[in-house]
Amino acid sequence: MQTVFKTGFAMDTATNIFDIALPVYARTACSPKLERDFIGFKILGPDSVSLSKNGKVPICGAFRISNTVHNILGSNLTEETTIVFVNKKTNIPFSFNLVPDKEPVEGGRKDVPDNLPELSVENIIKEEDVMIIKHFNVDALMFNDNFPDEEAVYMVYGVNRSLKSNVIEIEIKN
Repeated sequence: MQTVFKTGFAMDTATNIFDIALPVYARTACSPKLERDFIGFKILGPDSVSLSKNGKVPICGAFRISNTVHNILGSNLTEETTIVFVNKKTNIPFSFNLVPDKEPVEGGRKDVPDNLPELSVENIIKEEDVMIIKHFNVDALMFNDNFPDEEAVYMVYGVNRSLKSNVIEIEIKN
């Protein structure tokens, strides 16, 4: 059995997304299922969250990128990925990095120039003989002490350099 979200992504099992201990930087039952030919970055999350009932806002994601890009970015692929929530009504954003206690970053690693040809969009999404898959599963509440406490619908996406995930909607209720 699968849980299918309105975004069209499915979890591998019927596991409740709120029952998974977070954070986990590996594949879990809530990780997006990537098609064999997919290259890029996908996220998923619950369609709706009740903060008083659920106590967390799970964001699960996966990258499938070339080995060349992975060798350049290494662990910074996760450390430099920023998750962005934008209030759909007010357009006010807030964001956090995937690694706790780290400020959101605008650019990439300081020792890797942003203008490397290997990090262009065309090369990031280019199929190679060796492709790398990385997963993350985090609770947005643990990364941002200033998580808005107002009820709203948020557009949520992830970004790392020129790589942007799909956009999902999450309704936050108190």
